[in-house]
Amino acid sequence: MNAGTEKTKKRFCAPGVIILLAAFILSAGQAAAGETDLWQIGGRLGFSDGRNDEDFSQAEVFAARQLPLPFASGDRLSSAVLLEASAGLLSGANTHGFVGAVGPGLAIDLWGERLRLKAGISPTVISQDRYGDEDLGGPIQFTSHVGASVKIYQAAALGYRFQHMSNAGLYRRNPGLNLHVVEVSWRF
Repeated sequence: MNAGTEKTKKRFCAPGVIILLAAFILSAGQAAAGETDLWQIGGRLGFSDGRNDEDFSQAEVFAARQLPLPFASGDRLSSAVLLEASAGLLSGANTHGFVGAVGPGLAIDLWGERLRLKAGISPTVISQDRYGDEDLGGPIQFTSHVGASVKIYQAAALGYRFQHMSNAGLYRRNPGLNLHVVEVSWRF
């Protein structure tokens, strides 16, 4: 194995280790108290909006943990602060790379948790920053999103989110990447 391949493996594995560590830390606290609806897990599939030089797609799995912070709550409206971690594959121009993110979000539940509005921002790591003619600038990015999900059966939900990933000017190139994303999730 050459040095370049070994370096690529390390760049791919490090974010995964960070995501697993964050999930472990989040699992402490309220889980011991036996509370429910603290976790949300699921999968997402997204496609670019066509403004970039290349067409992109992203597939990922995610876990979100409700944090024990006091917030507004009532019969028809409740809100929560979440910490979310995701890991997946970003593809474009026959190039594939790891994408991983960990960051905070805000969830607002309406009508007895039937509708959930979400927004957040996450520092993001990508293992590839060049996809054909598209140069995303570098491996450190930031992903912001807004979206909604609807409970379709007990704890299962179907959702949509619009997300924007860019490097916030850390590098010379900063084209940004917008994705339309559908998600399936379960809360427990």
